[in-house]
Amino acid sequence: MKSTEKFDEALKSAATSKLEDTSVGVNRYLTFRIFKTVSEDVKNYMPADYQFYKDKQYYHPARIGIFTKIATSIMAKVIFFMMRDMGPVDEEKENRT
Repeated sequence: MKSTEKFDEALKSAATSKLEDTSVGVNRYLTFRIFKTVSEDVKNYMPADYQFYKDKQYYHPARIGIFTKIATSIMAKVIFFMMRDMGPVDEEKENRT
């Protein structure tokens, strides 16, 4: 194996191990969850974003603690509840009322 290939492998293994040891805070994980949820809701308008987020737990391999998952789940529900009337108007629903 060439020295350049060894160097490349060393860089890849070091980057992967550091990323997996990275813990994610509530604010960063909440931001990720919001973008992921929005991309699922508007996948017809933003298919590239949907494809990027659809099978990911976070942007890169990282440890996400149970407290972070619980806190962001609750906060995301509150945020989306408060944003419920901010989306585009569904004309079919408007015509029924």
